[in-house]
Amino acid sequence: MPRFKAYNYDQNAMVVINYQDQLQPGTFEHAVHYLIEHKLDLSVFHPKYRNDATGRLAYDPAILLKIILFAYSKGITSSREMQWCCETNIIFKALSCDTVPHFTTLASFVSRHADEIKRYSNKCYWCATNKACWVTSSLPLTAARCPPTPPKSGLARSKNWARNGTN
Repeated sequence: MPRFKAYNYDQNAMVVINYQDQLQPGTFEHAVHYLIEHKLDLSVFHPKYRNDATGRLAYDPAILLKIILFAYSKGITSSREMQWCCETNIIFKALSCDTVPHFTTLASFVSRHADEIKRYSNKCYWCATNKACWVTSSLPLTAARCPPTPPKSGLARSKNWARNGTN
């Protein structure tokens, strides 16, 4: 009779994940992360926040922007689906530092900052596809150098990607 290694599904395990390691150089998600963290000035988002002295702490616009731009690149436009991806997809977890913004927070951010998001998305898509801005620090991020790139669409395709990690 054959012998097999024992296994038990009813056990606890701690899995250590370094989110920085999940953003592999040469990928779009790494480019978005690098550009938002090191190259782009996000101070344009700050005036709309009024919680200096009182009020609840807000999500950093950098985190929300990373989630939204990466989701748009995968054809995900639903804020509920973005929230679900932050709960289940390791790349979204890495970009959001394992925070899960509520879908109303994501939708509100998009509606309040639509023009800024569009401007930054054009820069990020251009730089990521040309692999220019995150390879060298000498290339300026100007609107003239960043042709518009509309996000892909298709809810069925985005659900397949979010679940399987493929296009």
